[in-house]
Amino acid sequence: MPRVNVLCLDEALSGQKRLLNRAQHLINLPNLKGVRYMLEKSKLEEIKNKLDLKMPGIVYLGSGDFHHFSKLMIEMTRKKPVLVLIDHHSDMFESPGEVITCGSWVRDLVKENKIEKCVIIGLNRKDYEFFRYSEYKKVFFIPEDLPQEVRIYYLMKELSDQDAPVYISIDKDVLSKEYAATNWDQGTMTLEELLEIIEIIAGTKRLIGVDVCGEWKQATGNYVLGMLDKEKNLKNEESNIRILDKLIKVW
Repeated sequence: MPRVNVLCLDEALSGQKRLLNRAQHLINLPNLKGVRYMLEKSKLEEIKNKLDLKMPGIVYLGSGDFHHFSKLMIEMTRKKPVLVLIDHHSDMFESPGEVITCGSWVRDLVKENKIEKCVIIGLNRKDYEFFRYSEYKKVFFIPEDLPQEVRIYYLMKELSDQDAPVYISIDKDVLSKEYAATNWDQGTMTLEELLEIIEIIAGTKRLIGVDVCGEWKQATGNYVLGMLDKEKNLKNEESNIRILDKLIKVW
């Protein structure tokens, strides 16, 4: 059974009591400075030591603002996996200087030869058209506007020749607003479609790790907005619990 880690870098997960009660390992680092959206490469090892994650396992890491932490988690598995990124964005843009960002971490993994292959599923059409002819042949893009059966066909085709274990990274901004509330533009995937993708991957490949982000970045100091935050958190928690139940079942 995989170990369940919850990483609290801000308050995004603090209201999700059902999820927190399922965690076997809770890492509270709300005072970790300079890590939202990006972090300096020179501080990677220091931050890895602070994380103290129990891998292989499942990590809930909060807002998509922290999606670049997935790079650290993949490195902490000490394997060279196939990355399946289920995300509305590619996270393949060039990083500025000596930092990794929530929009560049996949590109960094590819450039550093830390993964065997990356399959990005649920991608918005704009990113797809921008990157589909990129020089990074290890990355295969499956846009959100394909039917589910076609997305799964391409996913399994790309995984069929791979013997390496699979690491899944999920950003809930891939989901429609019926199933998640994030502070990024969102896709059209249903929760059932996401769960089906997880089940199919786990049924054919060995999982080495999973992370989930895409929480709502909460407003503070305003009661009305606070009530809105609560509604959005409840929606996200329901999806988080269903994702967790599926992962534990199929792992």
